[in-house]
Amino acid sequence: MPILNKVIAVTTLILGITSSCQAQLSDDQPLPCNGYPEHKDLPVNYFFWLGAHNAGLSADAYDCPHSSQERTATQMLQDGIRHLDINVCSRNGEPVLCATSGTNTGTVGFSGYLDEILDYVRQVFHQVVVLNINSVVKDNAVGDVVTFKQLESVIDQLCESQADRTLGTDEYEQYKCPFIYVQPEYTMSFPTLGELVNYDPEAASWEGDGDHVGVQSRLILTHGESIRRNSGDMSHYFSKVYARHSNLDGHELSNLVSKTHSMCKSNGPISLDVYPAQCAQDDKANDISFIEDAILSEEGCDLNSANVHTYFNMIQLDQYQQNLPYLKDLQARMNQHNHGKLEGRIESVARSAMIDTTKENDKQKKQRPFKDEL
Repeated sequence: MPILNKVIAVTTLILGITSSCQAQLSDDQPLPCNGYPEHKDLPVNYFFWLGAHNAGLSADAYDCPHSSQERTATQMLQDGIRHLDINVCSRNGEPVLCATSGTNTGTVGFSGYLDEILDYVRQVFHQVVVLNINSVVKDNAVGDVVTFKQLESVIDQLCESQADRTLGTDEYEQYKCPFIYVQPEYTMSFPTLGELVNYDPEAASWEGDGDHVGVQSRLILTHGESIRRNSGDMSHYFSKVYARHSNLDGHELSNLVSKTHSMCKSNGPISLDVYPAQCAQDDKANDISFIEDAILSEEGCDLNSANVHTYFNMIQLDQYQQNLPYLKDLQARMNQHNHGKLEGRIESVARSAMIDTTKENDKQKKQRPFKDEL
């Protein structure tokens, strides 16, 4: 009997430790569908993505530190960033993360960077991450334009390794990475976030049916037109870009408000790219009033007056962490607005309550003409 009591006590202790570990793991998990389970029915191209521009190189590995990110890939994902934009070039036959110009290519290998992202995708539940890969190499840069074959060779190696560490996955096949979703070229409509990660809390489930067995989150790869296509080189893992870019070439931000005004006159989703030209500094990049104007003002998009087929589905910035609380607020407002437009109705977007209206009013007063000037 004493032996039995000891066995019961030890078993209880082990179960208690296991339960505690599971609770801690659950606490560390983000909410399903990129933090918005209530918007699980939003298609990929209607969800509003928080994006990090130049998301690969740290400030000390880049000629223009203010045009890079201070956070690692894992930290960015933990912050809620779900769209990562990087530039990759080929150096000695190997893909590495690099700047579009200048002699400093950094020391970050594409393999290590992607493995870090796949680690996150493998370990979290019900998340969708997008990685956009460019390969812009200007005359004064070190390296060559990368090819699909080079990239996908690395992708397959890493995916096979990650799949081997995932319970419930099939035997690995080339170009069939279970973590990567590929949007067929001929398919116009994107799946919803809930469909991509099998999140449906209303569906019947059985206790012990392997809720967290197999692939739980997905990665989507998109690419810029700069990636080289060799003879017969085709992509197996890359999907089409799902937004029109407001600042694709990194033009001066002073043109962004008028650019969004023009773009919002035609149908389709828009990516708001709030970063200046390469190596340029612009205070507007960190001015949330400027962002609000680009989206809501009459001089900008005037989103609340735009038709149901015009909406924003992404914002990309350098040094995003300076305004992360505001970006989360913007994401919540845009997802609500986009959900309405998906259903054919316009749900007005209020100007952010996080903007200091006192400073705004002072600025407006300075812009008004004095009585003598009238």
